[in-house]
Amino acid sequence: MLAVILTVLSPYTAFLPMLYISIKTIKKNEPVCKNPWNIGLIVLFYWSMIVGVINKNLFSAFASFMILGYFSVSVYIHNNYNEKEKIERLFQNLVLASVISSAIGIIEKISAEYFNTLKWGYVFAMPSNIKIWDDYRISSTFGNPNVAGNWFAIMVLVGLYFYDISSGRKKSLYALAVCLFVIMLDLTGSRGAGLGLLLGIPIFALLNKNRKDIGFPIFIFFSVLLLIFIIPEVLPLFNKINNSMNHGLNHSLSGRQEIWKSCINMFKSKPITGWGILGIYFSKSYVFRFTREPHAHNLWLTIATTLGIVGLFIYLYMKYYLYESIVILLKNNCSLAPLLASIQALVIGHGLVDFTIMAPQGGIAFILCSSLISGLAMQYTACNTDEGYMLPSMHFS
Repeated sequence: MLAVILTVLSPYTAFLPMLYISIKTIKKNEPVCKNPWNIGLIVLFYWSMIVGVINKNLFSAFASFMILGYFSVSVYIHNNYNEKEKIERLFQNLVLASVISSAIGIIEKISAEYFNTLKWGYVFAMPSNIKIWDDYRISSTFGNPNVAGNWFAIMVLVGLYFYDISSGRKKSLYALAVCLFVIMLDLTGSRGAGLGLLLGIPIFALLNKNRKDIGFPIFIFFSVLLLIFIIPEVLPLFNKINNSMNHGLNHSLSGRQEIWKSCINMFKSKPITGWGILGIYFSKSYVFRFTREPHAHNLWLTIATTLGIVGLFIYLYMKYYLYESIVILLKNNCSLAPLLASIQALVIGHGLVDFTIMAPQGGIAFILCSSLISGLAMQYTACNTDEGYMLPSMHFS
């Protein structure tokens, strides 16, 4: 539970569990199954290091170790969370920690209405030393409104899963938690996360064999659609109350279009290798004709720009493996498959306009979901046990 709290309650402390897991994984010489997900992660690490060196960008080369950290987390998840009960307990802890994060986010929103600064929020990576704007979007404990939106959207799906399998008082509590997370998503003002959730909910509902409680997911779907997309555009007066959605849709898209154009130009310049993980941020003004941005505000374009065609191919290879793994889980009636598939759909939808997996908490959420899919699928398929690919202080089995 401590690792969950450290991960959820601040981007500054989210690195600590990953660092601990990495050291523990190496010391224990954990076996690593040679499946496309694990191989893809380690190849991405080596490739990103090479790209950083090619571009003479030490920051990009150093940032590659984040991928190695994700790889260690993936190995840990594979070896320790391959039972339904353990996985559900992990998700329950995430829901509880996210409720605490929601309370902090609500305090943040109220504070923003009455104070010009949020100095108390420094530990949570809130904008603590700048003047608060009228259409303030909360970041809660995630350091960025879009990352916060992505997290709360995922928690909506997790809450729907537990609502579906629970009964009595627990069912009501999970329903309240889902509604709370929808409100928090709205307060982040993240339309991208909302779009991802609108893709994730139908996937969850369609793949879920329990049709008895289908009404609640449908209600949540239309609530998100109304709160985040329809009402802010059709009834602007409502935005005086719901001011997190004051930022115009056209403004958001036009800004992203300029970023996309610049990143496409960067990709054309170095299509094979890309510019390095932090290459977009450190690009010169004559290459990147926009304000300094850490990524391309599009998942696939960011990977293509930073790691080139090679990196994009590796990522797509890994994603295809996850798709095949989800199919295996569904064929074997794995009850967690609809939830895990819906989270992947959410990441794809949000990835159209953002790259939240670059942030520590967004990345950990994506790695957690993907590793669970891969690990559960391994129970129904043979894992290569031949000794072969060797890592420092690790071995593949």
